[in-house]
Amino acid sequence: KALLKEAANDTSSFADQFYAQVWLTDMSQRLQKRLPDHAYRINLLREVHAEATRAKLDPELVLSVATPPETRSRLRPRPSARLTPSIRPRAISTC
Repeated sequence: KALLKEAANDTSSFADQFYAQVWLTDMSQRLQKRLPDHAYRINLLREVHAEATRAKLDPELVLSVATPPETRSRLRPRPSARLTPSIRPRAISTC
């Protein structure tokens, strides 16, 4: 809670302190399963909000397309994986 209050006090990218606390609490709860480290999650949310606001983007939109580093490593193709098409091309009939 102390970290959340400290983050909410830094309202440079938020409209006001109340909005900061509500947004950080809501987004933190949504990300709790994916990012269990509370301090990391709050700092990430604060940075995402600040950078998204600076770029005039919706912070929720930025969060929706962001991929945590742990997920990125799982999604990266393995060097041993063979890239073979599952559908083989057929001759196209011109009739």
